[in-house]
Amino acid sequence: MKPTCFSVTINNENICTDMRVPCELKNKNYLHMKKVTLIALTLIFILGSCASYDSGELTGVQGRKKFYEPEPFEMAFIPAGSYLMGPSDQDPLRAMNSLSKTVTVEAFWMDQTEITNNKYRQFTYWVRDSILRTRLGEEGIEGYEFFRTDEEGNVLEPNVLNWDEEIDWEDENVLPVLESHVLSSRREI
Repeated sequence: MKPTCFSVTINNENICTDMRVPCELKNKNYLHMKKVTLIALTLIFILGSCASYDSGELTGVQGRKKFYEPEPFEMAFIPAGSYLMGPSDQDPLRAMNSLSKTVTVEAFWMDQTEITNNKYRQFTYWVRDSILRTRLGEEGIEGYEFFRTDEEGNVLEPNVLNWDEEIDWEDENVLPVLESHVLSSRREI
C-alpha cells in the first residue's frame, strides 16, 4: 500500500506535510469544528440570556403600576436646579474676599399664592385643637368621644379625631388637660 502524500500548496508547489490524515479530511474536520463551536456558543448565549436573575438582590416587586405623585391642592411644583450664591463681581476696593459658590436645590412644592394671616391663624388653631383633642381622647373623659368609633362603640385604630364633638371649655374635667396643654406649650416656646 502506497502512503498517500498530503500536501499543502505553497507558491504553486505541492509539499507533503503529513502522512496520517488527508488534507481534504483535515479541511472538512476543521470546517465541521468551526460550525459546532459556533452553534455551541450561540446556544450558550441564548440559554444564558433566558436565565432568571434571582441573585438575592432587592429589586422591588415586579409588575406594579408606576407611582405618580398627586399634585397637592393649590400648590405649584418647583423643579430642582442650582444658582450662584455670593457676590457676582469682585470688590477689590473693600477687599472682602468672599467667594461665590453654587448651591443646588431639590425639587419641592410651594403654595401658588401667598398665605394670609387669616389662613395661618386657621392652621395654627387646627394644630392646637388637634393636639388638645388627642390629649383629651387619651385621657378618656366621660361623656366625650374625641376619637371616632365604629358601630359597636369601639375606638378605631389608629385613632381618628372626631371633629364633630364640641369641647366644653368650662367643663371641670376638661380644664386640667387644657391647663397642662397651655403650660406645656408655653414651656416649649
